[in-house]
Parts: sequence; C-alpha cells; structure tokens
Amino acid sequence: MHDPELAARLRAEHLTHQRARDRRPLERAVARGELPADTDLDAAVDRLVGPVYYRVLVTGQPVTPDFVETLVRSVVP
Repeated sequence: MHDPELAARLRAEHLTHQRARDRRPLERAVARGELPADTDLDAAVDRLVGPVYYRVLVTGQPVTPDFVETLVRSVVP
C-alpha cells in the first residue's frame, strides 16, 4: 500500500496466481453443474476468501470447519 512498486510486483507475481487457484474449485463446480453457468466467480471468490483472510490476518481467530461451512452456505446457493 505504501510502496506502489512492491504492491505491483506482489499482485503480478503472487496474487494473480493465488486468485486463479482460489477460482478453480468454483470453476469445477460450474463445470459439474453444481453452480449456475452465469455465476460471477470473481465476486464469489471475494465473498469466500475475503472473510478467511480477515479472520487469519486481522482477528487471529481460527478458521474452523464450522466457520467454513457457514461461510460457504452464505455465499453458494
């Protein structure tokens, strides 16, 4: 955030690849017909992954199976 050059490198070299990995389970769910074909996968990734990062990096709370189950049920129809 304070170093634009470092932020650009982080996005280009790491976060772009991480986001692609985060999308894969949802892409497979669409391919299997478990999610609608018109699902906005980028929005779904934001809604699923954002709370996990927040929990780990900001609050320090554990990411429990119950947390994940509740999160997924709140995002995926």
